[in-house]
Amino acid sequence: SEAATPAAGVPQQIRSGLFADINMGGFFTLGGKNRDNESAPSNPQAYLQLGIGYDISKNFALAGSFGLGSSAASCFAEVNRNGRCVSTVDGTSTEMADNLTVTMFALEATYKHALTERLTLQPRLNLGYASLDPEPRPGVTGGLIAGLAVGIEYATHMDHFSIGADVYGRYIVGPNIFSMAIYPKVKYTF
Repeated sequence: SEAATPAAGVPQQIRSGLFADINMGGFFTLGGKNRDNESAPSNPQAYLQLGIGYDISKNFALAGSFGLGSSAASCFAEVNRNGRCVSTVDGTSTEMADNLTVTMFALEATYKHALTERLTLQPRLNLGYASLDPEPRPGVTGGLIAGLAVGIEYATHMDHFSIGADVYGRYIVGPNIFSMAIYPKVKYTF
Protein backbone atom coordinates (compact mmCIF):
# COMPACT_ATOMS: atom_id res chain seq x y z
CA SER A 1 0.00 0.00 0.00
CA GLU A 2 1.09 3.54 -0.66
CA ALA A 3 1.50 6.08 2.07
CA ALA A 4 -0.54 9.24 1.67
CA THR A 5 0.74 12.70 2.41
CA PRO A 6 -0.80 13.85 5.69
CA ALA A 7 -3.18 16.80 5.51
CA ALA A 8 -1.32 20.03 6.06
CA GLY A 9 -2.74 23.32 7.11
CA VAL A 10 -2.97 25.97 9.69
CA PRO A 11 -5.80 25.85 12.21
CA GLN A 12 -8.38 28.52 11.47
CA GLN A 13 -8.24 31.37 13.95
CA ILE A 14 -11.46 32.84 15.26
CA ARG A 15 -11.50 36.46 14.17
CA SER A 16 -11.99 39.41 16.50
CA GLY A 17 -11.93 43.17 16.03
CA LEU A 18 -14.26 45.34 13.96
CA PHE A 19 -17.58 43.64 13.18
CA ALA A 20 -21.02 44.30 11.70
CA ASP A 21 -24.18 42.31 12.29
CA ILE A 22 -27.68 42.07 10.89
CA ASN A 23 -30.57 40.68 12.87
CA MET A 24 -34.10 39.94 11.68
CA GLY A 25 -36.82 38.40 13.80
CA GLY A 26 -39.93 39.20 15.84
CA PHE A 27 -40.90 42.13 18.07
CA PHE A 28 -43.75 42.91 20.47
CA THR A 29 -44.55 45.31 23.31
CA LEU A 30 -46.05 44.83 26.76
CA GLY A 31 -47.99 47.29 28.92
CA GLY A 32 -50.76 48.19 26.49
CA LYS A 33 -54.40 47.15 26.31
CA ASN A 34 -56.34 45.35 23.61
CA ARG A 35 -59.75 46.44 22.24
CA ASP A 36 -61.47 44.61 25.14
CA ASN A 37 -59.60 46.90 27.59
CA GLU A 38 -57.50 44.00 28.92
CA SER A 39 -53.73 44.12 29.41
CA ALA A 40 -52.16 42.09 26.62
CA PRO A 41 -48.97 41.99 24.56
CA SER A 42 -49.10 43.61 21.14
CA ASN A 43 -49.36 41.43 18.07
CA PRO A 44 -45.91 40.15 17.03
CA GLN A 45 -44.35 42.10 14.19
CA ALA A 46 -41.16 41.97 12.11
CA TYR A 47 -37.97 43.34 13.66
CA LEU A 48 -34.74 44.55 12.05
CA GLN A 49 -31.52 45.47 13.84
CA LEU A 50 -28.21 46.57 12.34
CA GLY A 51 -25.07 46.94 14.40
CA ILE A 52 -21.42 47.79 14.18
CA GLY A 53 -18.92 47.22 16.95
CA TYR A 54 -15.48 46.23 18.10
CA ASP A 55 -14.15 43.33 20.17
CA ILE A 56 -12.19 45.12 22.92
CA SER A 57 -10.84 41.80 24.20
CA LYS A 58 -11.56 38.10 23.90
CA ASN A 59 -14.44 38.44 26.37
CA PHE A 60 -15.73 41.99 25.91
CA ALA A 61 -17.22 43.98 22.99
CA LEU A 62 -18.80 47.41 22.50
CA ALA A 63 -21.27 48.18 19.70
CA GLY A 64 -23.77 50.67 18.40
CA SER A 65 -27.08 49.53 16.96
CA PHE A 66 -30.15 50.70 15.08
CA GLY A 67 -33.37 48.74 15.66
CA LEU A 68 -36.78 49.02 14.03
CA GLY A 69 -39.91 47.29 15.29
CA SER A 70 -43.67 47.83 15.48
CA SER A 71 -46.28 47.59 18.18
CA ALA A 72 -49.59 46.46 16.69
CA ALA A 73 -53.08 46.44 18.27
CA SER A 74 -51.92 47.71 21.66
CA CYS A 75 -53.30 50.90 23.22
CA PHE A 76 -51.09 52.81 25.65
CA ALA A 77 -53.77 55.44 26.41
CA GLU A 78 -57.37 54.47 27.31
CA VAL A 79 -59.78 52.09 25.58
CA ASN A 80 -63.32 53.51 25.42
CA ARG A 81 -66.63 51.55 25.39
CA ASN A 82 -66.44 51.27 21.60
CA GLY A 83 -63.01 49.59 21.76
CA ARG A 84 -61.21 52.68 20.43
CA CYS A 85 -57.87 53.93 21.76
CA VAL A 86 -58.44 57.46 23.09
CA SER A 87 -56.98 60.06 25.41
CA THR A 88 -59.43 62.11 27.45
CA VAL A 89 -58.32 65.53 28.72
CA ASP A 90 -60.82 67.94 30.31
CA GLY A 91 -63.74 65.87 28.99
CA THR A 92 -62.50 65.95 25.39
CA SER A 93 -61.51 62.63 23.81
CA THR A 94 -58.81 62.45 21.16
CA GLU A 95 -58.32 59.24 19.19
CA MET A 96 -54.81 57.81 19.60
CA ALA A 97 -52.92 55.23 17.57
CA ASP A 98 -52.86 51.63 18.76
CA ASN A 99 -50.21 50.78 16.13
CA LEU A 100 -46.84 52.49 16.28
CA THR A 101 -43.27 52.21 15.05
CA VAL A 102 -40.45 51.95 17.58
CA THR A 103 -37.10 53.22 16.24
CA MET A 104 -34.15 52.57 18.57
CA PHE A 105 -30.58 53.88 18.63
CA ALA A 106 -28.40 52.31 21.32
CA LEU A 107 -24.96 51.49 22.63
CA GLU A 108 -24.30 47.93 23.80
CA ALA A 109 -21.74 46.28 26.04
CA THR A 110 -21.37 42.50 25.61
CA TYR A 111 -19.62 39.93 27.77
CA LYS A 112 -18.66 36.72 25.94
CA HIS A 113 -18.55 33.59 28.09
CA ALA A 114 -16.95 30.68 26.21
CA LEU A 115 -18.95 27.44 26.32
CA THR A 116 -16.66 25.76 23.77
CA GLU A 117 -13.87 27.07 21.55
CA ARG A 118 -16.39 28.43 19.01
CA LEU A 119 -19.61 28.77 21.04
CA THR A 120 -20.19 31.68 23.43
CA LEU A 121 -22.99 32.76 25.74
CA GLN A 122 -23.37 36.54 25.50
CA PRO A 123 -25.21 38.59 28.12
CA ARG A 124 -25.59 42.18 26.96
CA LEU A 125 -26.50 45.64 28.35
CA ASN A 126 -28.10 48.28 26.16
CA LEU A 127 -28.66 52.04 26.66
CA GLY A 128 -30.05 54.48 24.13
CA TYR A 129 -33.07 56.33 22.82
CA ALA A 130 -36.34 55.14 21.27
CA SER A 131 -38.56 57.22 19.00
CA LEU A 132 -42.29 56.36 18.89
CA ASP A 133 -44.37 57.29 15.84
CA PRO A 134 -47.24 58.07 15.96
CA GLU A 135 -47.33 59.07 19.62
CA PRO A 136 -49.06 56.48 21.84
CA ARG A 137 -50.23 59.19 24.29
CA PRO A 138 -50.45 62.96 23.84
CA GLY A 139 -46.98 64.53 23.91
CA VAL A 140 -45.13 61.18 24.12
CA THR A 141 -42.80 60.80 21.15
CA GLY A 142 -40.03 58.70 22.68
CA GLY A 143 -37.79 58.13 25.65
CA LEU A 144 -34.55 56.70 26.94
CA ILE A 145 -34.21 52.93 26.68
CA ALA A 146 -32.43 50.47 28.92
CA GLY A 147 -32.21 46.82 28.00
CA LEU A 148 -30.83 43.40 28.82
CA ALA A 149 -30.26 40.55 26.44
CA VAL A 150 -28.97 37.05 26.40
CA GLY A 151 -27.58 35.56 23.24
CA ILE A 152 -25.61 32.67 21.91
CA GLU A 153 -23.06 32.91 19.11
CA TYR A 154 -21.17 30.32 17.09
CA ALA A 155 -18.02 31.20 15.11
CA THR A 156 -18.54 29.18 11.93
CA HIS A 157 -15.79 27.55 9.90
CA MET A 158 -16.57 30.06 7.13
CA ASP A 159 -13.89 32.66 7.73
CA HIS A 160 -15.28 35.99 9.05
CA PHE A 161 -18.83 34.71 9.77
CA SER A 162 -20.61 33.95 13.05
CA ILE A 163 -24.24 33.05 13.58
CA GLY A 164 -26.37 33.25 16.69
CA ALA A 165 -29.65 34.15 18.33
CA ASP A 166 -30.70 36.78 20.89
CA VAL A 167 -33.61 37.47 23.21
CA TYR A 168 -33.75 41.18 24.03
CA GLY A 169 -35.88 43.03 26.57
CA ARG A 170 -35.91 46.85 26.56
CA TYR A 171 -37.76 49.34 28.74
CA ILE A 172 -38.66 52.75 27.30
CA VAL A 173 -38.47 55.22 30.17
CA GLY A 174 -41.18 57.89 30.17
CA PRO A 175 -43.96 56.18 28.25
CA ASN A 176 -43.22 53.05 30.35
CA ILE A 177 -43.33 50.62 27.45
CA PHE A 178 -41.54 47.28 27.69
CA SER A 179 -40.52 45.66 24.39
CA MET A 180 -39.19 42.21 23.50
CA ALA A 181 -37.25 41.19 20.41
CA ILE A 182 -36.31 37.63 19.48
CA TYR A 183 -34.08 37.10 16.48
CA PRO A 184 -31.38 35.05 14.77
CA LYS A 185 -28.28 37.00 13.78
CA VAL A 186 -25.46 36.93 11.26
CA LYS A 187 -22.19 38.64 12.18
CA TYR A 188 -19.25 39.49 9.94
CA THR A 189 -15.88 40.22 11.55
CA PHE A 190 -13.50 42.15 9.30
